Amino acid sequence: MTTIAILFWAGVFLVFYTYLGYGILLWTLVKIREALRPARRYEVPAEAPEVTLLIAAYYNSRNYEAAYTALKHYPSPDGNLRAALQKIAYFRGLEAYSRGDLDGAAQSLSESAAINVSPKYGALARFWLGEIAFARGDYAEAERRYKEYLHRAPRTEDEYAKAHYNLGYCYFDRGDMSNAYASFARFNQLYSAADRYKADALNREADARYSLRQFSAALATYEKAAAVGTNEKYYADFQRAVTLGILDRGPQKIEALQRIIAADRGDYVDDATYELGRTYIASERYDDGAKVLSKFVEENPHSPFFTPALSDLGLAYLNLGQPELSRRCYERVVESAPGSATARDALQGIREIYVADGNVDGYFAYAEKAGVECDTSVMARDSLSFAAARKIYLSGDTATAEKSLRSYLRNYPKGYYTDDALFYLSDCHLKAKQTDAAIETLSELAARPTNQYSARTLGTLSKLTSEAGRHAEAAKAYRALYDVVQTADERAAAATGYFRSVEAGGDDAATLAAAAEVEALPDAGTTAQREAKFARATILRRGGKQAEALPLYRELSREVRTAEGAESAYRVIEATLGGGDAAAAETLIFAFAEKGSPHAYWVAKAYIALGDIYAGRDDSFQARATYQSIVDGYSPADDGIVAEAKARIEKLKKSP
Repeated sequence: MTTIAILFWAGVFLVFYTYLGYGILLWTLVKIREALRPARRYEVPAEAPEVTLLIAAYYNSRNYEAAYTALKHYPSPDGNLRAALQKIAYFRGLEAYSRGDLDGAAQSLSESAAINVSPKYGALARFWLGEIAFARGDYAEAERRYKEYLHRAPRTEDEYAKAHYNLGYCYFDRGDMSNAYASFARFNQLYSAADRYKADALNREADARYSLRQFSAALATYEKAAAVGTNEKYYADFQRAVTLGILDRGPQKIEALQRIIAADRGDYVDDATYELGRTYIASERYDDGAKVLSKFVEENPHSPFFTPALSDLGLAYLNLGQPELSRRCYERVVESAPGSATARDALQGIREIYVADGNVDGYFAYAEKAGVECDTSVMARDSLSFAAARKIYLSGDTATAEKSLRSYLRNYPKGYYTDDALFYLSDCHLKAKQTDAAIETLSELAARPTNQYSARTLGTLSKLTSEAGRHAEAAKAYRALYDVVQTADERAAAATGYFRSVEAGGDDAATLAAAAEVEALPDAGTTAQREAKFARATILRRGGKQAEALPLYRELSREVRTAEGAESAYRVIEATLGGGDAAAAETLIFAFAEKGSPHAYWVAKAYIALGDIYAGRDDSFQARATYQSIVDGYSPADDGIVAEAKARIEKLKKSP
């Protein structure tokens, strides 16, 4: 072959590679980079200032940190650059907020608001500063920021109505019901969608009106909330029934409560049943009240209304001329909640029954057997001792209150106010930051029969023990909390805390048992059940039971936006590749990437597997390009992914 011919065919090859081969490679690398950094691409608005190409590139890739750093290097930024800085600082703040970094978000958003070039972003920055203040519990600051936003923003902004909604909660949580009503009413005027926000705002508007004793208006607003049709209707229906009673519309109240009970849906069926029994008794329909409440106490032994229902049932039987049944109910009250004010009232009822029967000795014999303090003088000292301790507690003198409450509990170990004293004492410990002492006191209170403090006690106890790494105690508290809270959301949160605490203990057998329990709970929620399934799959895989784990991983991999789903998708790929089906594994990898998971670690692991597939086909060119794209495009660089990709490249170099 002549030199000219050689040069001709070499030129043809270069043209072919340039326009076809390199194009294929470039397309593959772009797809990998998109998978590793899945992000929505935003176009720079037309009105945006002309800044450097570098800043524009950072902005379009949503790398606000880098864009911010680049802008800060300009010593004397003009108006356009200041406008760009305001916008980028705003998005930088939102990014920090989404990560849970409230301090960083507040700093960036404050900077954006202070630049004050763009009215739009100046207003939006103040809205989100209000969100941060609300999240911190600083309702006064949140109120100020929301008002600043409303003063600057047009009514057409999506956040405008929401600002009124959030402002309503600022007032509501501070007990300022007049302003709360006005804010929620304004939101309801502006917001037309029939969703849970609308229903919730209507409920809060009605609650505020109820607190202001505007009962007719509250009733009409509860009816509007119920008509929206979301889950908030259950609360609205119950409150509507209660309000009907306040308006002295007893028959309508009874009908409304009966409809709630008959539907047997929502979180307020128990409330409605108890309220119906009380309403019958208040209406002197003692027989009807006794029927409702006797069934209630039989079917709901763990309800917070169990003890009050027993007490009301005792009153019903007493008015029906059945003192023996009445006495039994009152005795059950004393037995189930010996330290409560309800028990004190029940003991008074028991005493009256014995005295009416001429059996005073029988009363004292009962009191001695039951182990309650029944001497009148002792009861008086008990009451006065607790009242003094409570007064000190309410004054804010925590140290003195602690001593006084301990003295009461020591002197009256079976006192009528034991529940109250333990609760106040635990609060003194918390205010003094005595965590161990608070846990001890809360544990003692949690061990007592269900009372008015049960939900709050268990909620605080579970949080404290979890933060202290006392996982077994935390698991116990979370599980008990699940049984006493009223709403499905609260039960879901308790179930999640329960499972995480058990899993944190590191005992695989206990974790598997807890996972089975959580998956069987009716209101465990999606988070707890997802984490339970994932834990089961992980334990099975670690134990060499890949075949049993794989169906669980396949189920979880349907939703790759969760951490469990992303790892599960990779585990399915790993198992498929390990089974020798490289083609199927390749298909799964690209399907995983197309779903746009935010968990880049597992996406990168999948692409390392893709590189391995290419290497197994002796396509070292594609394999190396895949590994190199991970080295170039993945961050952070210290979690092993980049090192793993580099090791693969070195291995390729050494291959013949």
